[in-house]
Amino acid sequence: METIFAIPFPIMVIGADQQILGMNNCACAIFGANYQGRLYSNVIRQPLLLAAINEVFESGERREVPFIQSLAKQDVTHRAVCVYSENQSVVISFFDDSFQDEVEQLRSEFVANVSHELRSPLTALIGFIETMRGQEKIAPEIQAQFLGIMKRETDRMNRLIEDLLSLSRVEADERIRPAQTVEINTIISAAISICNGLTKQSKNEILFFPADIPKEAKLLADEDQLQQVFNNLIENAIKYGEAAGRIVVETQYLAHDPALRSAALSVCVTNQGEAIEMVHIPRLTERFYRVDEDRSRNTGGTGLGLAIVKHIVNRHRGRLKINSDPEQGNSFCIFLPLETEHDRF
Repeated sequence: METIFAIPFPIMVIGADQQILGMNNCACAIFGANYQGRLYSNVIRQPLLLAAINEVFESGERREVPFIQSLAKQDVTHRAVCVYSENQSVVISFFDDSFQDEVEQLRSEFVANVSHELRSPLTALIGFIETMRGQEKIAPEIQAQFLGIMKRETDRMNRLIEDLLSLSRVEADERIRPAQTVEINTIISAAISICNGLTKQSKNEILFFPADIPKEAKLLADEDQLQQVFNNLIENAIKYGEAAGRIVVETQYLAHDPALRSAALSVCVTNQGEAIEMVHIPRLTERFYRVDEDRSRNTGGTGLGLAIVKHIVNRHRGRLKINSDPEQGNSFCIFLPLETEHDRF
């Protein structure tokens, strides 16, 4: 019986006399201590599990049923597995299925969000197509207006699909640590060049302040993914920043980052836009989460950019920090660990 205390999940053993022969510490955390010797029907109150135990005693066949543990903040779903033992006892193992439930919930929410994002442009396209097919002749200026809207909506769907595919690729590689040595300042300069085209209309000015990085400090990274990170952060700074304002991109070398426990490189992208309320900041990296949905859609946002950034940063074993201040602006900083000569030995 002592062996059940070495098992890392809840175990309860019920004897042929219907009394509890033993429970390990994990089971005591669910049911409480000092239940040994008591009738199991006085301890277990859930009908499905009681019925399963009775069936195992009668037939000797294995049974699985859900068991709900009620906690102060939320319920925890366990899978109770009842097995008949050679000494005429029933052994019940409890496996926490909450993670699986959360995954299923996230999957359902993701499908619902994608459907919602696609429904609006598809509805607009179908409406314009039916209008154009239903009329024999449409004025050229009206036709041009319709085609312009249809082009905008198809571009929106294409951006969404591209971001979904990108997110899928990033998630697939998230457990594979990059091994390529890259030059961070070169990648950032390329991202700024790409985003400079967006500043013609907004009149923003992008300022870059690169840091001097010791030669012995190496950044192991996926160059294409980091390029995507900086493209997203700079593009967001332009879209949601103040028109004709400054966007500052700054890198810093940190001899030791306490959170990463190593030397690190920080890259901060700061704009002079409207401050983000604190209630929104923890949720900015959630898929499809937007502070201002109308503004985001009008600027071509899909709601996936920061989610992609978060997953790429996670793959690089880094961290993302978001600060917002009415006077200092909005700052999105990533911290990436550096490999030094000391780390190699």
